[in-house]
Amino acid sequence: MREAIQDNTVDNLRYGQQTNVITYEDTTVSLRNITPIMADSILTRSNINNRRVNDRRVAEYSESMLNGDWVFNGDSIRFAANGNLLDGQHRLLACIKSNTAHTFLVVSNMAEKIGLTIDSGKNRNGGDALVFQAGLAPRISSAINVALKLYNAYNRGYLLSGSSQRLTNVEVVRHYNENKDLVDFCSTWIQDNMKRQGCLLPMGELLALMMVFYPIDADDCFTFFNMVFAGIGINENCTQLVLRDFLIDCKSGARRSNSTQKLHTIVKAWNSVRRGRNIKTRGRILFYPGKDAIKVAV
Repeated sequence: MREAIQDNTVDNLRYGQQTNVITYEDTTVSLRNITPIMADSILTRSNINNRRVNDRRVAEYSESMLNGDWVFNGDSIRFAANGNLLDGQHRLLACIKSNTAHTFLVVSNMAEKIGLTIDSGKNRNGGDALVFQAGLAPRISSAINVALKLYNAYNRGYLLSGSSQRLTNVEVVRHYNENKDLVDFCSTWIQDNMKRQGCLLPMGELLALMMVFYPIDADDCFTFFNMVFAGIGINENCTQLVLRDFLIDCKSGARRSNSTQKLHTIVKAWNSVRRGRNIKTRGRILFYPGKDAIKVAV
């Protein structure tokens, strides 16, 4: 960590009093290593009329910095000609929170109106990262992104819910690499055996469930999926039929149910089948978040 900086830190950053400075018209660009002390000085003196801080975003960035996942990607810290910080408050706050120093491009003396154009494009998500870093096809990468987030949440004891566990793009790629054989096998099986059009669950949720069930018992998993999601070999008055009818009603709009309830109802049904217990009524098969304990597949 570098020593404390002088009071003119912000001015030095703004006007590029550093080697390797590039100038375009009135704008200067330099490469700077920003310490927590520097970040605090910038935010104290120059963060005026900026957007509201997203604490969760700061926490994500900070965790990434602490874990060593943060990499220099060319995103810049930008200042207006009057010294106001235009872009970078969340990264600077993360430097302070994580107490780590990082290298950024610093762009100074910009027209303040460019603030209207910052962050107005489409953000890259985990699916985009899987295409770029892992070479996955775009048609499957979005589903794998969803599945990895659900699978990670489940393994950490959270509800099977997309909002229960956020992953950065770096973490998504890392989790894919760590579970590559499982993900690739399950996604291929689903694509070969389940019809995408009219499927009772989105591909990402279906994949997450198979990633949970398949390692427990492959044959039971294939049979369960074929019966519930394809209607193959299904019998009357069995747990799988009650579950399938519930999911069909949800798909048609005859019943309202969020993804968390559906996913844990499926886990509950899976457990019933695995234990040799038959659930014949929908009232007994449903999972109620906040009321029922989180269901762990057996």
